Amino acid sequence: MKHIKQKKLAFVFLLIVVSGLLFSGCGKKMNNGETPNVSFQEQAAALYEAKTPYAGNASAVGKVTELLPFANNGERNGMELQTEAEPYGVTLEYKDLSRIPEMELKGNAYLMFCLIENLGQVTFNDQTAKTSVQFLRGDVLEYGNTAEFFAENKEQFISFANRLNDEILKTE
Repeated sequence: MKHIKQKKLAFVFLLIVVSGLLFSGCGKKMNNGETPNVSFQEQAAALYEAKTPYAGNASAVGKVTELLPFANNGERNGMELQTEAEPYGVTLEYKDLSRIPEMELKGNAYLMFCLIENLGQVTFNDQTAKTSVQFLRGDVLEYGNTAEFFAENKEQFISFANRLNDEILKTE
């Protein structure tokens, strides 16, 4: 009888430990790779660390696009680099852009201009509607300065990202 009680206790203890391990991992990651407990400033800082000088570096550009904070409610189907001639560009393919506010696309494009030094244009293609939205590096000037200025250091970049985020939140 004592032996059965010990087995039951061991089983209950094991069940509690396993349940704790299973449930402690739940909700840690979102679809876009960010952790829900990470602040926007921490996410922007991680994005800044992905900065690259060249639009032709597919893996570095891919990392930047994976870390972008806005327009995560769209199904992205790929990325294409335009590096044959200036302005160098990145095209992001989406299944359907209709559910993504243009301000979120603009925010991502402007952050990309800050982080990819020789990037001249960003295009978002809607594969369903067969339309596209395009932004040019010079468009960032509407915020009073250049992409290079906003990318000069991490603090300036985070401040700019916060400004974009605040603007996006106001439009929702």
